[in-house]
Amino acid sequence: MRAFTTLTVEQLDHVRRVTLNRPEQHNPLTPRSIREIVAAVDQAASDRETRVVIIRSTGRSFSSGYGFIAEDMDPGDFEPHQSVEGDVTAMLELARDWATVWDCAIPVIAQVQGNCLAGGPALRFDRGRGRRSHRFSARALDGRATDEHVALSPGPTMDEAPLVDR
Repeated sequence: MRAFTTLTVEQLDHVRRVTLNRPEQHNPLTPRSIREIVAAVDQAASDRETRVVIIRSTGRSFSSGYGFIAEDMDPGDFEPHQSVEGDVTAMLELARDWATVWDCAIPVIAQVQGNCLAGGPALRFDRGRGRRSHRFSARALDGRATDEHVALSPGPTMDEAPLVDR
């Protein structure tokens, strides 16, 4: 397994556990951490021994959402766009990256605790499993906050996912 700087990865029998590991900053989704999450899920899906991925985090918050940490900067991160088209392209690339997680061939479960804000809900998968103690929130384009206590799953259900040898 590849080593990552923003998360840890463990293999427990047929379970790949991916842990967001920036508790001091409430596990922000920086460009590097998003790349690492996508790579970890992609690696798990390619491993014949892995049958499920659990994404969890350390600290009080599952994720503070999209963020910036100076030491996480890589060349090309946060380049200013010269036009709206550049912004649209960046958003489409982000959606393509998240689709790797959402459309994974094996189940991906978000083990959420505490806050799950802004981009953090992108990692929520299983409708109706959120607890009242969790706070899910995202800001709509018009500036209104949308708070909910449920999770969404566009990916495979347990019935659709291969739970036997592939």
